[in-house]
Order: sequence, then structure tokens, then C-alpha cells
Amino acid sequence: MSKFVYPFFCFIFVGFLHGNDTNLRFEGGVLSNDFLEFDLGSGWSETLLSDSDLIVSATLMSDSFDSLSLIANYDTYSSGLVYLDSLLENAELVAQVTGEIKNKQFFLTNEGHQAFILHYDMNLVGTEVNSYAIGYDGTTSGYQGTSGNWLYVPVTLSNSSMSFSEVLALAKGMRFTEGSPAPAKSMSEFDGLSPGQSNEQDASNEGSDLDDLTSNPSPTSPTVQLDRSFTDGPLSFSVPQEAMIEVSQSYAELGPMAQASYQPYANDQESVFLSSIMAFTVQFSHDDLDQWAAHYQNSWQISEKDATVTTERFVTDSGFAGIAVLREKEAPYLGAVRDFYIMVDLSTAEWRQRYELNQHTDPNAWLGVQFSGFSNPVAEDQFATSLAIAKSLDFDSSVIPSIPTFSENPGSSVATVQLDRSFTDGPLSFSV
Repeated sequence: MSKFVYPFFCFIFVGFLHGNDTNLRFEGGVLSNDFLEFDLGSGWSETLLSDSDLIVSATLMSDSFDSLSLIANYDTYSSGLVYLDSLLENAELVAQVTGEIKNKQFFLTNEGHQAFILHYDMNLVGTEVNSYAIGYDGTTSGYQGTSGNWLYVPVTLSNSSMSFSEVLALAKGMRFTEGSPAPAKSMSEFDGLSPGQSNEQDASNEGSDLDDLTSNPSPTSPTVQLDRSFTDGPLSFSVPQEAMIEVSQSYAELGPMAQASYQPYANDQESVFLSSIMAFTVQFSHDDLDQWAAHYQNSWQISEKDATVTTERFVTDSGFAGIAVLREKEAPYLGAVRDFYIMVDLSTAEWRQRYELNQHTDPNAWLGVQFSGFSNPVAEDQFATSLAIAKSLDFDSSVIPSIPTFSENPGSSVATVQLDRSFTDGPLSFSV
């Protein structure tokens, strides 16, 4: 596959709880604030810096179009619930959806902070994009967060022209300036390491908490032909020629909430309902696509109903990651039926930039499009059609959604109705 430079803008989000700004600045190639300092060297420039008591954000890009994103969760995670080992596993799951893992290591920064690095190639529509995920425990002796919590700082480099050794050397230079290293949790992977040293991990046995499922769950499922496209603002997908789409709610971004709702039918007689399609902002619930899928998978697995639960990862034609969770069971009078959820993460840098302009946002929020269907007869295979539609989803970042202006459109005349008496309830009243 060819290598190329893919112009991708990334954002830096720093959550801080002290009630004031954090003095975020980018000067002389150094990104810094009240608790961290990251020397990127020459050749980097800022696109956007924003510093407030709720969220600190920045956009940086190198002269060679390398992009860097950083999220400092100052007082979010409890070390008793989640730490670097599980966060590395989460990063691997995300990387496996769209690419191939090349290397991973646990390391200590030059000042002794515990961290990991993951190197992977992201496959975007047939093109390999060199990418890195880095995670730090930046907790220090001067940490001012809640007892039991810690300072987690994930960094990602995308479309990078840098080698693994170059990125690792850069990553080891991250500094946390509130005091000396005070790791929130001990891990055997760091035993015996001195500051600046690393512990290479085996990247050949990558697994997933999600069950494997072939791309065609039903061997008898026919190939689904999608002949025409349906577009609603920035969101689009393809459907069979004879299908009909009922729009319950067109796509809109109302404050932090994106929302849309569609009901596709197999034909214009509305005799076969394919699935419910809903687009919405996933916030303050599932942090990512894998967490969403694991929740539904586990729910069906622990159910006492006798059923077979399978899952499938996929990538849409436009390069967005998706997961399908499928349950097959026997139903009275219907025979073999399927219940399913399909979710696609349509988040883009442009969508996230609009989302972050709102107050009280979730740094882990993402834009999801969920398909759901229940008690669908296997013989009719609505799942296969819904999955094909999901794989055609796209989000055009150049389209900025807006609410159209209301215009009155009177219909036929309505008969005059006589209202003879009034009904009152406190401050509210009406006639009947």
C-alpha cells in the first residue's frame, strides 16, 4: 500500500478542576501549562489555543503535516478502576479496528513517570497512515486532585512522518511540573526500569474481548444491492432501490447533542421494517465504540434466554469504525429470529470542534449512529440489509448543519369549532 501525508487536524483538550485557567501556552516549540511541559521542538505551529476554567483546548500541526492530540484528565480516573494496563488494551482494540499494530512498549519518561506507547498503521480507504498512541501517569508529589484519582495524559500522533524511535524519544521528554513522580499504581512491567528506559511488549498476540464473527453471519444471506443514496445534511448512506426512508427527525446539532432518526422500509408499502436508525452524541456513558459493544454483548450473554450471541467489527466504505452485536434465538410461531444492534462511530475533527464549543461537554464524547432491530425472521435477513446500509455511512465534514427557517404552509381549511366553556388549572387555562 502507498504511504502518503493525510492532512488531519487534531485537538488538545486539558480538563482542569482548580476553577481558573491553566496558563496554557505554546512558545518556542514548547506546549505548557501549570502542570505539564511538552517540548515538541521546531517545526510545529498552533492553530487554536483556548484556556478556561472548564476546558483547555489547542490544535497543533507540524510543517510536514504530522498532527498531535493530547487529553489531560487531571482528576477523572480512579487508579482502583482503570490504569495504564487497561488503557493500553483499549487503545489496542481501537487500533485493531482500522489497522495493524506494529509495536508497543511500557517505558519511564526521562523524569521517571510511567507510560506506554503503541505504534500502529491505520488503514484509511486503502492507504496506510502511520499512527501512535501514548499514555502517561503524570501524577506527582504535588498532585492536587481527589485522593485515589490520578493524572492521565493520552497523546496521539497521526499521519506521522516520524519513526518509532523518534516518537519514543519525543515521548520520554514529557515533563510534569508539580513535583516528583508519584505513580498511582505499581505495575510489574516497570520493575527494574530506570528513567528513560522501556520494556518492549509482544505485539503478536493481540486479542479482543469481543467474539469473532465472519463478515457474513448467515451463510445463506444474499448479497445486498444498494442502488441509491440518501443524504441528510452531513450524513449520508445508501439503500436498495425499492426502499423507503421515513425521516422522524432530520440531522441537527442542538448544543452538544447531535440527533437524527430514520425508519427504513424494504418497500414503499411499508410492509417490511428494516431497522431503526438513530444518530446521537454518545456522552457521559460509553467512552468508545468497544465499551458500547461490550455492554450490549454482555447484557445478552448473561440473559437467561437461550440464544447465540456473536459480534462483528467492520469499517465503512469511508473508513469509519463500526461494530455489530447479533443475537439469534427461537421465537414461538416465528422460528429462528434475530435481534441486533449496529453502531458506527462517525466522529470527525470538525464535528468534535463544534461539540467542544458548548459548555459542560464530555472529553470522551463521540458521534454514534445506531441501528437496532428485534425479532427479525432469519429468512427475511433484515440484519444483512441493515449491515450493508451501515457500511455505506459517511459524514461530510465540509457540511455545517443548520436548522432551516420555519415557514408557514397552510393546508386545507379546517371547520370552525365552537368552544363554549373554559377550564382552569392554576395559571393555565384553555377552552373546550
